Amino acid sequence: MSDAVLSPKSSSPKGTHVNVKLSGKHNDILEHSTAHNRRTKRAEAQARLEHHLELFGVNWEVPKDKP
Repeated sequence: MSDAVLSPKSSSPKGTHVNVKLSGKHNDILEHSTAHNRRTKRAEAQARLEHHLELFGVNWEVPKDKP
């Protein structure tokens, strides 16, 4: 894990906001996923993006645990 950037006003790790445009197909998948997992759309998108980044790392074409 990399070091978290700390906010100057607090000692808590600082996050970031990302704004993306999804296709209709992917928006539908996200909306169905929000209902299934009982999360807000924002929370579901965050969970999915974080999972993808953990799974694939920098090279998104090959999972980190695969050669």
